[in-house]
Amino acid sequence: MNLELQQIMVQLDYIEQTGHGVPLIISRYGKKVFDITENFITVTIPLNKKRENTNMIKESTNWLTGSKDEQILMLMKNNRNIRVHEISKLLGVGTTTVTKRIRHLKERGIVERNGSKKNGWWIVKKG
Repeated sequence: MNLELQQIMVQLDYIEQTGHGVPLIISRYGKKVFDITENFITVTIPLNKKRENTNMIKESTNWLTGSKDEQILMLMKNNRNIRVHEISKLLGVGTTTVTKRIRHLKERGIVERNGSKKNGWWIVKKG
């Protein structure tokens, strides 16, 4: 973040002090809580780490965590060039939701993106 933007954020009371939050979050939760896309930085901080570990165990035994994942996979199988915003419109959910679900599918080795966001395509490995 450049210095001018930091100063504006401080003046608007969006942040108290610069330079301390990100290292603190990384030290407590790791880099995995950050999802950086072209237009957004999303930080997801778990409320209960113990609960998160339980969910991870459940998810490892069932690689599809919900019907949205199945719908996303079906759309990718039917149109390997489909973009996130198109999936979002078809499913009636936000692009952030779709991006998070795709990230989870990628982490589990279920899907892979070959090429760029604009000119790439999806490879569905499982499902």
